[in-house]
Amino acid sequence: MHLITDIALKRWIVLTGWLFAVGQFGGHSRVYGEVNWITMAPGMEIAHFPLPREAGKGTIVVARLDPHRLWFGIYSSKQLGLEKLTVREWAQRFQLMAVVNAGMYHTDQRTHVGYLKHFDVVNNPRPVRRYYSAAAFHPVRQHLPPFRIFDLDEVPLDTVRTRYHTVIQNLRLIKRPGENRWSPENREAWSVVALGEDRQGNVLFLFCRQPLTMYTFNRIVLSLPIHLVAAQYLEGGPEASLYLKGEHLTVQRMGALGEAFGNEDTVPAFLPLPVVIGVQATTPVEDE
Repeated sequence: MHLITDIALKRWIVLTGWLFAVGQFGGHSRVYGEVNWITMAPGMEIAHFPLPREAGKGTIVVARLDPHRLWFGIYSSKQLGLEKLTVREWAQRFQLMAVVNAGMYHTDQRTHVGYLKHFDVVNNPRPVRRYYSAAAFHPVRQHLPPFRIFDLDEVPLDTVRTRYHTVIQNLRLIKRPGENRWSPENREAWSVVALGEDRQGNVLFLFCRQPLTMYTFNRIVLSLPIHLVAAQYLEGGPEASLYLKGEHLTVQRMGALGEAFGNEDTVPAFLPLPVVIGVQATTPVEDE
């Protein structure tokens, strides 16, 4: 577990200056303010941020995806009649450029814990009362934003369901417009992958392999110059997975059990998952 004081966090921000070595990854970079974003593919960019010393070694990986240019789908073993697949296998099978956990799942190894629907397919019709975050894609009406994370103590889930074709209910990390909803008294720490929304309405995939308390994770990502306004928890521990495949770069990240070990660039083996969020540049590719 890692708790960081306000003074330590401010010192870390000043010392790092949010500089990122572009040459380490190659590809094409675009600079937004103090952040160097690597363009992996049209509509998908990535940046790495070193953790403050007090939080341990490693980085937070942030992938920024444009919902106006990319298509976001739910891929489920339950609905597709498949065995669980790793994020890499989901990507290869359905020609996806990005894959991440959709959230935690029940002991049946097939059903999402929170409410989950994707157009006419409902993976789980039962909401979880203590889950106050709903990520929504594919609006019913064109005037609505293509992606938004709703706070369910502000907007009822029934309202979200009528406005969007895809709704993913998960545990809330950050309430709009950037409020850490976790207490420092909760000292459990684990690797984490999260889904976020920035001020411009972009989709953010946030990944940290170094085990952190959720309070500390939230404070760090809120301090990043990525304009984060809302976030929900997707998964933790060794099942936390992120796979990004660009034109000249592939990024693979998996969580750790207990204290992080090994090189972040080394992925010994992804764990298979029953439900994932998959991203494509165009319309979906049907499985043959």
